[in-house]
Amino acid sequence: MRLGQLARKLALRTTDLVAFLNQHDITVDPGNNTRLEDSHVKMIIHHFAPELTEDNISEALVEPDPVEPEVVSIPENAAPSQEPQAEVVTELPETIKAPKIELAGLKVLGKIELPEPKKKEPKPETEPQPEVTRKSFNNRRDRQASAPRKNPISIQREQEKREAEAKRQLELEKLKEKKALHYQRKVKTQPPMKRVRLVDEPVEEFSAQELKEPPKTWLGKFLRWLNT
Repeated sequence: MRLGQLARKLALRTTDLVAFLNQHDITVDPGNNTRLEDSHVKMIIHHFAPELTEDNISEALVEPDPVEPEVVSIPENAAPSQEPQAEVVTELPETIKAPKIELAGLKVLGKIELPEPKKKEPKPETEPQPEVTRKSFNNRRDRQASAPRKNPISIQREQEKREAEAKRQLELEKLKEKKALHYQRKVKTQPPMKRVRLVDEPVEEFSAQELKEPPKTWLGKFLRWLNT
């Protein structure tokens, strides 16, 4: 059996069959007309189509005989037959011409003056606008292309840095709130200040004579000491 015929029966590619045979140290030509041995064919069928019976395998191994076309030989001395051939005359149907219908011409009853068509005013020549959009788009694309792409590691580091800064700010806010709360508690726990009561003491008045005399009391001595 040929390789291409077996591949068609098993609905496989010839390369698959060649690769299978190469695994078993059997080297064959990968062409479709390569003839395979019966043992190789049975091995392939048992591997790729184990459900086939022995009868099916034997039928697959039988190759149909090629049908040769029949060759008809014509003798060279054979004279052509002198039988007259009947002439075939084909009658063409007569063509029927349709009569021409003449239409009456249009009658002009009166002239209608139509207004003359307006002349088209020449459009002012517009100056070509500079391609601003295209240039701006190209410049933006060039800037994007020239901008260095950030490394994923640097992006992660920047993100961690931002998170650490946010965490530090949050801790500072908590510390400020804690200090304010501590100050409020400290102010509340301080005892209130006692009020000072002023007492009016009696003042002794002395005459000029008593002042000249040396004072005998301690208050007089003190006042004299202050005046001297």
